[in-house]
Amino acid sequence: MTVLGGSIGSGASDKRYRLCQLALQERVPLVMMLEGAGHRVTDAPKAIEVIGARLRYTEAQQKEILDHFIAGGSLTAGGILHAVTSAAQVQDDGDAAWDLETSALDALRLAAAL
Repeated sequence: MTVLGGSIGSGASDKRYRLCQLALQERVPLVMMLEGAGHRVTDAPKAIEVIGARLRYTEAQQKEILDHFIAGGSLTAGGILHAVTSAAQVQDDGDAAWDLETSALDALRLAAAL
């Protein structure tokens, strides 16, 4: 599948988002290679604050996601997705980890729309 040469802009992310939803629904593995510049996140703290408010992340989770976003070095909407899933892996509470992990696609979509 191609998405405008790898762009993660708001229009191009719909196809990828739907594919991820189907994989989650069918409980099958999905490997994605995110190429290209993607939708750039120019104000990461503000973006994560907005996404965190929409997805009801705690302040501690937002800080953890920001730390992972910066450490990941991919300053794109895809980087937000990776930061959310990375932050989920270090949660002490299993339910909180699950909630973060399953919200990553919504975080990607919101980041691409900013």
